[in-house]
Amino acid sequence: MNEVKINCDCDECGVQFQLDSVSIKTTSMNLNEGECDVVYFTCPSCKKVYLVSVNDSKYYDLKNDLEKQVVRLRKIRGSKNRELAKAIASMIEKKKDRLSHHVNKLKQKYKGRFTFVETDDATEEIKLLP
Repeated sequence: MNEVKINCDCDECGVQFQLDSVSIKTTSMNLNEGECDVVYFTCPSCKKVYLVSVNDSKYYDLKNDLEKQVVRLRKIRGSKNRELAKAIASMIEKKKDRLSHHVNKLKQKYKGRFTFVETDDATEEIKLLP
């Protein structure tokens, strides 16, 4: 299967670059929500950070709950209990919406607040701006 590449234009420097799955990074950080996974990519030219998502413990709880319902629906798909399947499918949609809302809320809270800084050992690491 071919990897999908997306053409992006940097808002900061205007450089066009291709984004692929290898370009998307994840790092763990202690934020207001506690320990979180920050998923992001950067412009290869100016290093501007583009936030994909901030995944906190609530995110993982919501995601696990959603996955359990999907498994539950798969198990009863072949049964003749259509009402139960319909109820679980409806529950899955609600759980997807809750997860999506939570992801968007955190993304908006932290959007534009990450940057790279040079550390004492001359490497770069992502930091949250105040």
